[in-house]
Amino acid sequence: MDKKTKIKFNILAIVYIMMFSFAIAPKTLQNDTYYTIATGKYIVEHGIDGTDPFAWTELKYTYPHWLYDVFIYKIYSVRWYVWNLFINYNFKHDTRSNTIYNKYKG
Repeated sequence: MDKKTKIKFNILAIVYIMMFSFAIAPKTLQNDTYYTIATGKYIVEHGIDGTDPFAWTELKYTYPHWLYDVFIYKIYSVRWYVWNLFINYNFKHDTRSNTIYNKYKG
């Protein structure tokens, strides 16, 4: 094997190992992940107002980890945006699913 082929093989092996690791990793979330996403969305849309919009009480709230909430919401938003681009591209360019896309596109 020449040096260039060996480098390509090593990169490909690392990518396959990473894909395999992601595939077998358990897909668990924290018990308040969706609360964190909702709080981040609320902060992005309304700003920090000192109240908890998801509580039943009218007590003051200080958002102790507001930057984390916004960061997680942005990651969640981008992930779904990229996923939708991928699905739309595949439906538009795959001849087998072209009839499905034309049937449900609008």
